[in-house]
Amino acid sequence: MYIHTDDFDSLRKVNINLLEIAIKAIDGVSENLQYFVLQTGGKGYGLEFPDEIDINTPFRMDMPRIPKPWYDNIFDVSRLPNSARQHHVSHR
Repeated sequence: MYIHTDDFDSLRKVNINLLEIAIKAIDGVSENLQYFVLQTGGKGYGLEFPDEIDINTPFRMDMPRIPKPWYDNIFDVSRLPNSARQHHVSHR
């Protein structure tokens, strides 16, 4: 799930909202949901900024994330508000 917009600020806002809604909706209909996994792509490695950032593959989880100011413009799950990152699944 992802909604593309033409500017970084609205891109981040609309996708954070989308993720929060999706998590709450899934939790509301899944009696056995205990956790969810969000697969993220290459934005944290700089794929949106190939002219500004040195991109080295293969990507690994222990690689550093891209530096500011580029990092400030990406949708990164680690920057989600607590309501999305730490959504506690309700147990019925």
